Amino acid sequence: MENGILILKTCLIAWFIVEFYIISAIVEILTDRIKNKLIKFIITKPFECMKCAGFWTGLIMTQNIFIAIIASFLMNEWDKKYNYMKL
Repeated sequence: MENGILILKTCLIAWFIVEFYIISAIVEILTDRIKNKLIKFIITKPFECMKCAGFWTGLIMTQNIFIAIIASFLMNEWDKKYNYMKL
């Protein structure tokens, strides 16, 4: 039961990170001066992708790779089902 609640918390925080405009604006402002596209991609990707945000949030919160993978899978399914019209 505790793992289920922990996974739900992880997914909600990951959703908040990706969908909350102020977080993405702050990340964009902080990474505007980076010239190397690979470094910029590595820094910004966890804040733009539901699957990446779910994985990294789960790994940081729980330090358990299995919960991070489950959260990543759930966020990927959420993204495919509910954000298919997002451009």
